[in-house]
Amino acid sequence: QAVGRRHGARGVRRGSAARSDAGGQAARSRSDPTRAVALEQCHPGYVPTPLADSFRERLTAPWWSWVLAFFWALTLAIAYGSAITTSVGVVVGVASFGLASLGLARVATVVTVSDGGLTAGRALLPWAAIGEVNVLDATEARRRRGMDADSRAFLLLRGWVPTAVTVAVVDPLDPTPYWYVSSRAPERLASALLRAGETPSTNTQAADVTGSASSPSLEEGT
Repeated sequence: QAVGRRHGARGVRRGSAARSDAGGQAARSRSDPTRAVALEQCHPGYVPTPLADSFRERLTAPWWSWVLAFFWALTLAIAYGSAITTSVGVVVGVASFGLASLGLARVATVVTVSDGGLTAGRALLPWAAIGEVNVLDATEARRRRGMDADSRAFLLLRGWVPTAVTVAVVDPLDPTPYWYVSSRAPERLASALLRAGETPSTNTQAADVTGSASSPSLEEGT
């Protein structure tokens, strides 16, 4: 979306009147820069500028999982090399480590805060449905995953990430009470949600959204 698209249903004025009006607005804009912004936002065709990602975190597998994958592949390589031939052992070891690496890469996911809302993996929670945000330390996150868990909640859970945030879902038509999102930087994620939620573009989007905000209720990942 571009801010430059501001032509409303009344069309575009042409000729000397349009040029003189544009010159007058430009002069006033130079003397008062805030006036130009106000004129743009009051125009019927105004489109808010999309926000850049204010938070982005990739939840990758921990380093020790790659070490385990290497030793698992090495064990298979030695076993097959001793039983058959060395070349077969090498092939089995390389193939095994490749498969393990593919699996570790697939469990990685991305959490972002952007103009659309909170994205956790492939799920999106729009600004109109985002409520209270809570930061969970390791102890609180463990309890929320266990005895205090709600089976209706949406979980983006990665067991090797001890901390998380919970985001309340305020859409009355959505049975999901909250999102649980694993994060290695829960304070930064919560701050990004609070900052981005106060910007004009996200407030405009939240006011224009009607109907229910879709939220999956199944756990994603393990």
